[in-house]
Amino acid sequence: MKKGTLGVAVAVLLLAGLSGCGGGKGGLSVMDMLKTMQSAKNSKIDGPTAEMKKIMQGVDDTARIVFVSMIENQAQICTIQPDGQGFKQLTDTEGYKCRPAWSLDHKSLAFFQYPPNHPTGDAVNVMLMAADGTNSRELLSQKHIDTKKTRIGWKADGSIVFVQEKDFPSVLFGYSVATGQQVDTIRLPKQSFIKEAQTLSPDLELIAGTGPDAQTGLLHMGAVRRSSGEDLDFMKFFQQTPFHLGTVVWSYDSQFVAYELDVTVVIMSSTYNPKSFRFYSLTPTESDAQYSSPAFSPQGKYIACISEFVKEGTMGSGDKEVKSDVWIANADSSKPRRLTNFGSCFDPNW
Repeated sequence: MKKGTLGVAVAVLLLAGLSGCGGGKGGLSVMDMLKTMQSAKNSKIDGPTAEMKKIMQGVDDTARIVFVSMIENQAQICTIQPDGQGFKQLTDTEGYKCRPAWSLDHKSLAFFQYPPNHPTGDAVNVMLMAADGTNSRELLSQKHIDTKKTRIGWKADGSIVFVQEKDFPSVLFGYSVATGQQVDTIRLPKQSFIKEAQTLSPDLELIAGTGPDAQTGLLHMGAVRRSSGEDLDFMKFFQQTPFHLGTVVWSYDSQFVAYELDVTVVIMSSTYNPKSFRFYSLTPTESDAQYSSPAFSPQGKYIACISEFVKEGTMGSGDKEVKSDVWIANADSSKPRRLTNFGSCFDPNW
């Protein structure tokens, strides 16, 4: 089998084996899903809208990928070119860092940083810095944020960052980049099946998050439209099966999502129109490996992710060796290739 068809084929096998698949009201039938996925490889992501392109002038698929790497036992923010060249370390400070996020114009970065003396606590600072690592500053201090479940969102013009605080799971708070003051609040509609907000789409129209499926009670990934209150259940085709879920990430045109589903990454349309529905699965090329932390390229041609390889260690029973590196693949899941080869990398953002 060619690598370019591996992800689609695995997705077909996965869906075909699920009981109750596609049984939700208004859902596509199993056969429709299979036909759509088999032709999905020929479709493409459109990339940023005209409005987004104005903001992202000069930003394209050659933009640097930011990620976190463990360097001398410290988590540091780094960048690399999508061809694997030009590695740069942007930070050199103590304190665990995670979830770096580009502003849409790629001139600024925001990320979470834990205080050095509280590396695993709930209290985290939100940091800002220029794209080259200069002018680093603390925007928010000691916010209670579950960094495993949420990502930092930017308003398109770069004036506001949005975060979800642990005590208010259905709310996204917007803070002024200039002053650090709270200037906006986005709440999930009470009638939405989504109960825990995670991220905003780049156009601020869709709120991604998780909530219980109405029929099974299983936790599902989805989004809600702010303008209409319409729910989009990204997992309605997996109604009968519980999965480990990661956070949703958006393409720059807000038309596609990617999220972790057990050991793979699912990429799909953020619409259920059968004529435009697309579905891919990034499947690890190595045994005992899994993909996580997806990120779309600015023009939508590629997707970056982490390939985590776990094998038994050499120190005795139960010892495991984990190696995690940044990979990229075409947006249809074909041609996966490794960008880093030094392990202990995570949280890429393109």
